[in-house]
Amino acid sequence: MNVSDNEAEDVIERAYDFVTDCIATNRKRFSKDATPCLGRIEADKVLVIATELRRALEENEFSYIKCHKGFSDRGYTDSFNEVNGAKRSQYLRSIQGVKIRVFIFPMKAEKLYPPEEDFMK
Repeated sequence: MNVSDNEAEDVIERAYDFVTDCIATNRKRFSKDATPCLGRIEADKVLVIATELRRALEENEFSYIKCHKGFSDRGYTDSFNEVNGAKRSQYLRSIQGVKIRVFIFPMKAEKLYPPEEDFMK
C-alpha cells in the first residue's frame, strides 16, 4: 500500500463520518413530512436520497464518485449485481410517495446519537 492508497482510505472514512454525522444531526429531515426530505430511517438501515447525498458531499468538497465507490467497496452502503454483472448501489424506493433513487446505509440510526430529549439533559 502506498501513500496515495492511505489518502484515499482517509478520504472515504472522513466522508463516511461526515454522512453519519449528517444523518444523526438531521434526523427530522428523514421523517414522512420533512421539507426538504433527505430520505427515510428504518429499523436497521437509513435510505438517503442519491441527489441529496451528492449535494452534501460535493458542498463539503468530497468527490461524489470516489465516495460512492468507496462506500460500496467497504460495505458502508448496500449493493447488488445486475443480470449483466454490473455492481450497483442505488436502489429505487418510495420516499414520501415518490419513487426515487437512494443509497441504503445499513445502520441503526438510533445508536448514532441519543434521542433529542436525552441529548439535551
